[in-house]
Amino acid sequence: MMMPHMIYLLACAANDMLPDEKRVRELTEDMDSLYKMASFHQVTALAACALSSAGVKDAHFMQELAVASWKDMVMSGQLEKIEKAFDEAGMWHMRLKGAILKDYYPQPYLRQMSDIDLLVDPAAEEMTDGLMESLGFERKNDPDHEFDNHGMYVKKPVSCFEIHWKLMGRNTLFKKGYQYYKNVDGKLLADDENPFVRHFSNEDFYLFMVAHEYKHYNFGGVGIRSLLDVYVYLKKFRKSLDWKYIEAEAGKLGIADFEKTNRKLAWKLFAPGGWAFSSEEGENPELPDKVRLTEEEDQMLSYILSSGTYGVKAHVAANQVRNIGLGKFVLGQIFLPMKVVKKRYPFFYRHKWMLPVLPLYHMVSSRRKISNMIRELRNKKSTPKRDA
Repeated sequence: MMMPHMIYLLACAANDMLPDEKRVRELTEDMDSLYKMASFHQVTALAACALSSAGVKDAHFMQELAVASWKDMVMSGQLEKIEKAFDEAGMWHMRLKGAILKDYYPQPYLRQMSDIDLLVDPAAEEMTDGLMESLGFERKNDPDHEFDNHGMYVKKPVSCFEIHWKLMGRNTLFKKGYQYYKNVDGKLLADDENPFVRHFSNEDFYLFMVAHEYKHYNFGGVGIRSLLDVYVYLKKFRKSLDWKYIEAEAGKLGIADFEKTNRKLAWKLFAPGGWAFSSEEGENPELPDKVRLTEEEDQMLSYILSSGTYGVKAHVAANQVRNIGLGKFVLGQIFLPMKVVKKRYPFFYRHKWMLPVLPLYHMVSSRRKISNMIRELRNKKSTPKRDA
């Protein structure tokens, strides 16, 4: 079974530990499966680092490591230019999630990212487009979704930035998260050196990291990289965090149980002497309680491992049915919101007298997608019920 091997490699790399030779020999028997699983969770660079330290120089993994290093260099350079442009325009801005977390990994490029997230002054949304365009970026939108809280800006060859004006959009299924972060100004701390830079406290950074993870977990799922983020952050700050504040705020967010289970699972999996280091299969009945996973933790891990970095469509459908009911879900697939119609079917948007025909047209043109979704709903389970 390749999954325990992958988690073991990630734990070794995250803790800057040399992998066991016997364990490495076993996992190299099926490098293709290991590579596919690591790619699914966007942790190939971290796995490559552990393999390389053990003398395994697999071509696919080493290429991923080189690309991750190059991409981090390019994106970091673009980030500096963007932040400088925001400073000169008098816009406050704040780095989010991976842009901060990567510096807590053994090397920044080991925390792979598809994009970099920034929160900026919501009053400067219109200005943002012009500034990003002046730096060579093009704004992209997903025709299937209407995001009211951020814009996606891309620039060849690899730069991609999500500029947020709000931390969570109103369209999320995570309604408590939207309400909690609707007005976040009171939680932003000024920078000592740059008047336009904002920060979270360590506690609020952790809370947003977990709340963001929960949002994805409760929608299409979230991968093992998110658990790694939690472990890496706890490894650095666990002893200094105000846990009474965190637990109280997690309760307001409706994620108290999720936060606690998620935190314990991350620590059990990756801490030295933990699950990853104690048993090849992770199911040894002789394992001490501090290492052995509870039934709840095991269910969470299984769901996470089946989700990949950004979740899967089967989980999206199943979770939406669970949250809003089958009837509303089906109607939502047939009768599209006008914002979606405008982007996906501009002809019908311009000729609104044709709108009564659109549901039938949409069902015919999307029949393959709809049939796949029905099949996935039959075969997949929704996320284990968690809070909110």
